[in-house]
Amino acid sequence: MKQIIYIFIILCTHIFSASVYAIDSERYVTIVNPVRSRIFWKDADSVKKQIESISGRGIAATWLFQYSTLTDQNAVELFRELSSGNEFGIFLEIDENLANDALVPYILGEGDWARADKVFLSGYTPVERKRLIDKLFFGFKNAFGYFPSSVGAWYIDSISLNYMADKYQIKAVLDVSDQYQTDGYGSWGKPWGTPYYPSRLNSLIPAQTIQNKLDIVKIQWAQRDPMLGYGLTVVDSTYSLQANDYVGHHGLNISYFETLAKDYLFSFNPLSQITIGLEVGQEGASYIDEFERQLETLIRFKEEANLKFVTVESFSTEFKKMYPENFPSFIIGGSHPYNPQAWAYWISTPYYRIGFQADAGRLKVRDFRSYDETYIFPDIAGEDKNYPLKRLLPACIDELLDKNSQDIITEIATINIDRNGNDIELSATTENGEKNTILLQKDKIFLNKEQIFNVFIDDNINHRALDFLKRLIIDQTERKADTISGGIRFSYINGQYYLGWASFPNKLVGVGSIFPFIGTYEFPFQTLVRFRTFPSIDIVSLAVKDLVRYNNKCTIKP
Repeated sequence: MKQIIYIFIILCTHIFSASVYAIDSERYVTIVNPVRSRIFWKDADSVKKQIESISGRGIAATWLFQYSTLTDQNAVELFRELSSGNEFGIFLEIDENLANDALVPYILGEGDWARADKVFLSGYTPVERKRLIDKLFFGFKNAFGYFPSSVGAWYIDSISLNYMADKYQIKAVLDVSDQYQTDGYGSWGKPWGTPYYPSRLNSLIPAQTIQNKLDIVKIQWAQRDPMLGYGLTVVDSTYSLQANDYVGHHGLNISYFETLAKDYLFSFNPLSQITIGLEVGQEGASYIDEFERQLETLIRFKEEANLKFVTVESFSTEFKKMYPENFPSFIIGGSHPYNPQAWAYWISTPYYRIGFQADAGRLKVRDFRSYDETYIFPDIAGEDKNYPLKRLLPACIDELLDKNSQDIITEIATINIDRNGNDIELSATTENGEKNTILLQKDKIFLNKEQIFNVFIDDNINHRALDFLKRLIIDQTERKADTISGGIRFSYINGQYYLGWASFPNKLVGVGSIFPFIGTYEFPFQTLVRFRTFPSIDIVSLAVKDLVRYNNKCTIKP
């Protein structure tokens, strides 16, 4: 009975929303499949089936490989057989094998392998990150003969992204869509599910100036439901395009996917894009049937609406052709799955993100963030060992955390959306016939021609000096020499004291408390690197702690 009711509601949604879908748009689907080590594969047959489900339909896809897969000859050979239309890239998750080969300390025997301080590059010092990245890129080159253009991870810090852009000229990056706290990390406040150019200073913020722009196109994994995806729990973030999310967590079916995909692909944007895929050998083993239904749905869209299946690298090329300098204003809207009369709209520009909700005759702002391009996270200078990991962009309005949503228009009868270039207009007609208009420009918002928001551009000498200092810290951190210095180390192991000079990867030249008292001692790298040393002062990290602050200059009027 529940499924029958749901299907009826979906049909009603199509009828209600048909008039608000744009028809003149470039539409792209990027299929991305992260490939972790074979120890995570349920069986090889499920991997082959996932490959066949895509290649058998003649569709282009991007496959991102973890280091342990790149060094697995049998796994590499399996993917080498794919057609030339596929793209191979790197999945930037850290595991013990990569840490050992890159001579980087790794937390052994403590916590889950996917803990944020272990699996993300941000959990390591900037010098260690470069060593890990180099090992990954050369491991990829050993496997496939060239350096990749695309990388991905659920979070990639700014230092790592800058380094890969400058040294390896990557063109595209995948990270996870907005989620407050799922799988031990939160990323909260970036553009809602749309591609953008990240800033050199903060990978979650769109670039606003050429000076701070990374020439990399960022796309997002698990794009969220505009209405139900905004929430603080796993339940909320799993209302997404991912088969394992909406099926595994909510028991929904392909009808839900079709509606959500249309929200993104048939939008009021000149360029529309969605990302789909499954983690190979894991989710791919359990949700392959639903994934194939997704493919068939999108193939039908392709025939009806000139939809293109492209690799991540190819999409970045198309994005740069259309938007060579910066990304435009994007709007994503969708209705409540069980209440077609309740809608959510998300508008993202280089300068702000704003989320509206229309329900019960009122239009309210439930989320608003003015992007400060100079806002930084502490991982630009040092390792972030926090878990759960929090990456929250400051908010002017956050209905969930600050409980300060604001009603804009009440007693609404109808809402219409229009677009003129980068300007987006929401027109609401009240029950008594009064028309109210919200005009959203890239750096301003007007309500009935009265400006209610303007980007605060602090151009005084102090702000310019602070901006310069932050860029200088990032540049100098990125350029820091990749050296591993042993130095004086000491420890107590198995009843014996040791003191001497560490010569990595595995030697200590010094003295011990048991005969013969002096000599060269050998230890595994992960043991020796944990010998104690004399503390040092990191002036840059201390300075960054003071720079990681935010003076909220939000000027939106109630």
